[in-house]
Amino acid sequence: MIWYRSLSIILLSSLVACQSDSPPVKKTTVDPITEQDRSVTEKLLAILDMYARGEAHGNNELISWLKVVKEASKWNKHKIVEKGQVYIMFNQYDKLRKDLDEQINDRLEILVDDLIPTEKPYNECWTLYIRQRNALRKALKQSNAKKTIAIQRNSVPCTKN
Repeated sequence: MIWYRSLSIILLSSLVACQSDSPPVKKTTVDPITEQDRSVTEKLLAILDMYARGEAHGNNELISWLKVVKEASKWNKHKIVEKGQVYIMFNQYDKLRKDLDEQINDRLEILVDDLIPTEKPYNECWTLYIRQRNALRKALKQSNAKKTIAIQRNSVPCTKN
């Protein structure tokens, strides 16, 4: 019986020592919807942070999209599906925008580095290429639909030579 009492005292003192040294452990579980909402919200805020440096300046379509992203980032967890849709749709829009910008910049490089310098100033081809260059530079700040049209119209080679 003495050994049982000694063991009880040791266990009790160990338990008291553990409780006094560390705070009680609180076990919390996060609702899966709340966790998903937090994740999507963080992704939307990351988009806003990425464009906070002014890359959207002058591009009204991108500015409009960023307003939608900002608004969606404020929605509560009951609109998680809509938030996710905004995230997906923005990324699709932005990927297309970047692809079109790359195509425009590639064509501008050809115009500026290869075509315009090889033409006599003010001849028909030189004038065509200057117009194409100016139209493509302007298109960089326009909507994706206008960029697509600008690429089609301004990638035509001169046939006058």
